[in-house]
Amino acid sequence: MHSVAAVLSVAVVHALAPNGQRTLPPLPVEVPASAESVASAALGRRAALALGAAGLLPLQALAASPEGTVVPQAELFETAAKVAKRRIIVTGANSGVGLEGAKILAKAGHDVVCACRNQARADAAATATGGTAAVCDLADLSSVRSFAKTVSNVDVLVLNAGLALNTKDKEPTRTKDGFELTIGTNHLGHFLLYNLLEDKLVKSNNARLVVTASPVHDPLSGGGKVGSTASLGDLKGLKSSSFDMVDGGPFDADKAYKDSKLCNLLFTAEASRRLAKKNSKATAHAFSPGLIPSPDGFFRYQPKLFAKTFNAIATKAGVAETSEFGGACLSYVATAPLLDQSTNGWWDTDPPGKHQLLCHLPSAEARSIDEQKELWRLSAGLVGLA
Repeated sequence: MHSVAAVLSVAVVHALAPNGQRTLPPLPVEVPASAESVASAALGRRAALALGAAGLLPLQALAASPEGTVVPQAELFETAAKVAKRRIIVTGANSGVGLEGAKILAKAGHDVVCACRNQARADAAATATGGTAAVCDLADLSSVRSFAKTVSNVDVLVLNAGLALNTKDKEPTRTKDGFELTIGTNHLGHFLLYNLLEDKLVKSNNARLVVTASPVHDPLSGGGKVGSTASLGDLKGLKSSSFDMVDGGPFDADKAYKDSKLCNLLFTAEASRRLAKKNSKATAHAFSPGLIPSPDGFFRYQPKLFAKTFNAIATKAGVAETSEFGGACLSYVATAPLLDQSTNGWWDTDPPGKHQLLCHLPSAEARSIDEQKELWRLSAGLVGLA
């Protein structure tokens, strides 16, 4: 049997793997041609990206071809305070990335709704951020519906809440509605919330959907290739509300989390098309806050020894980020004018530990339009929208 340290060392090595290992097909976004895009093309793709990363060419000049755009740390922290104030709903705003993002947004003057799974957590989040408390338990569809009824208007909907269960769990935990907890919370609860708020969202002049995802959705990414890998198969599991896994296989807690993040990317893509049909200026983007290995945060369900050891190794290796940085990523993707110029972007903290966002292509499976549409259809049936 491999030691925990050995396994963690392999994980960190994989996390450092360059994205050059990915095969890059045509860009997944469509944007109108502009003078900036022509200028970028004239410079040459590599030269334009290099100038943009060095701050010598405005990032907006690369917006017509967002894949390859780099956003430095300073811009991530500062952008929310430079834009018009908006009403922003953030799920999971009581801890980690959600809490830190809500703090930045509220401090910048935005009207932030802290949507948390119970009143105590919501009240604590509102006190810590200066936002408004609201209860929305994503593992209980009746709670999601109740919260949605209280929302009169929204400019930005940030679907951030999520969990990753102990990878040693042998049996699935269930939501109140009987769904496997990881998919039920990370995907289905958010799916219902978005659908209930879509018509209110598209009325905004600044309509934007933001989804917190992860590079582990991609089997070719550093973390995605360690342990079980994400794949939804033919989604046959979702044909029954009592599913253990989306692909219909036996329960695997590690895979369930990675699958949920793949669902997030598929969902974002289909939502971007649906939003655009109702409001041509509305956009949808997914982002990663980076590897934040806090034993008391996202890794709280993992064995304590594993979590503490992983945190130490990842931090020493320079691939870890902080909740504050992840919150800055959230606030940026929620408010940056640059993201008005395209939709369905995947904004990843890549390379790991470099304190920046890089827009690049998600996995091949995440780009499957047929799978995006089928996941939407099956999800709608599960949450009672079909």
